[in-house]
Amino acid sequence: MINPTRIFDNLVNSAEDLLADAGNVLDRRVRLGVTGLSRAGKTIFISSLVHHLLHPGRLPLVSVMAEGRYDTAMLLPSPTGAVPRFHYEDVLRRLIGTDEQEPAWPGGTTSVSELRLTIKFRSPVALGFERSNTLHLDIVDYPGEWLLDLPLLDMDYATWSRQAWDLAASGGRARFSDPWRVMANTLPEKGAVDEQAVIQTAAAFRAYLQAARAAPERFCLLQPGRFLLPGDMEGAPALTFFPLPKADGRGDRGSLARLMSDRFESYKREVVEPFFRQNLAQIDRQVVLVDLLDHLAAGPESIDDLQKAITSTLGAFRHGENSWLSFLMGRKIDKVLFAATKADHLHSSDHEKFVDLLSKLVGETSRKLAFNGTKIGTQAIAALRVTDETKVQTSSGQWPGVSGLPMDSDHQEAVLPGRLPKSLEDVSGDGSLASVAFRPRPGDVQADRGMRSLRLDRAVEFLLGDALS
Repeated sequence: MINPTRIFDNLVNSAEDLLADAGNVLDRRVRLGVTGLSRAGKTIFISSLVHHLLHPGRLPLVSVMAEGRYDTAMLLPSPTGAVPRFHYEDVLRRLIGTDEQEPAWPGGTTSVSELRLTIKFRSPVALGFERSNTLHLDIVDYPGEWLLDLPLLDMDYATWSRQAWDLAASGGRARFSDPWRVMANTLPEKGAVDEQAVIQTAAAFRAYLQAARAAPERFCLLQPGRFLLPGDMEGAPALTFFPLPKADGRGDRGSLARLMSDRFESYKREVVEPFFRQNLAQIDRQVVLVDLLDHLAAGPESIDDLQKAITSTLGAFRHGENSWLSFLMGRKIDKVLFAATKADHLHSSDHEKFVDLLSKLVGETSRKLAFNGTKIGTQAIAALRVTDETKVQTSSGQWPGVSGLPMDSDHQEAVLPGRLPKSLEDVSGDGSLASVAFRPRPGDVQADRGMRSLRLDRAVEFLLGDALS
């Protein structure tokens, strides 16, 4: 017998499901890629951003908060179940510390992770009325080392090999790459391939990359990135290749050049392409974190290397203005924020010059992105501020400085950051710019309120202000 009540209930439930689905479709969504080379501060930026949005009150320049339209935010499960969740809670516990453990910086990014933060807010409409809205903010974090592999997608082995060999033999890199280059030069170009010699030479090439990354020059244009951070691919044949001094084409069948070329193509096909397609291809907005201060202190070779790394890496993304055809053609990155981190390590009187140096560093890249329709922003930030401004007494008088807890000290110290160069051409690396590393202090991070930060509100307004309007 047909039950009219059950039929009616089913119709009501179906209608509610349809309305819920329609509401989900109308919900706004921003996929934010947090880009930056190793030690640029991606983990801290993401954690601070999330903590501020969960505990609003310290972002006065974010319009949705200044206008009283911000309601609440919650961490929700990511819609993509294949990517690990960003370890926000673990980072927060480490930054807060415990009775037994002092606050400390978290470890760097070693794999891809995501986090979804769902924000409830109100949009103004006519006659003073407001409409409730939802923004799903999907944040993507990934190792800076892996990001450096994206330019390889547009290269064949011979092109990459020549570039990598010439780069390894230049400047300060030469002293680290010399053992590997000697080994590679002794390998026979023709005849049977000695696999053990290949493994040993690849290990020497990897040792060069690791030594260059740890060098005082802070070299960062180091490819392939998985050689530095292999993850679960440790020892895989796809990671056992290296540049050759005279690579030309694919080489003869059975030759060392052919083997290296085949493994290079396998690396692109099996490692780089899936990483880009699964994690980066659908990014809407991008923040590029730059550890400019340490590179300025390291000298001109470090700055030149950083500039090349930023230019080549961003060229692999699709930037430009989105339109109503985006759902057919694929979305592009419509906003890019370049942010120089550790601004709290400088006195505020130097911040304007700091931003100017950043603008000059990314100038050519910014112009290309803007030409394609991308909105560009530059800012000096500290996602977590661990210093205070002070006056430092010297024999020549009082000078503006900062005080904080150095990494190698148990006592707060006041330091003079030194002099920023007038331009990138004046970068010397002569020690005139101090690069003191500070660590978080007890109380800098609290569980129930946003972290102490510097200009994070301006960064949030640029990246998300329109999405929260």
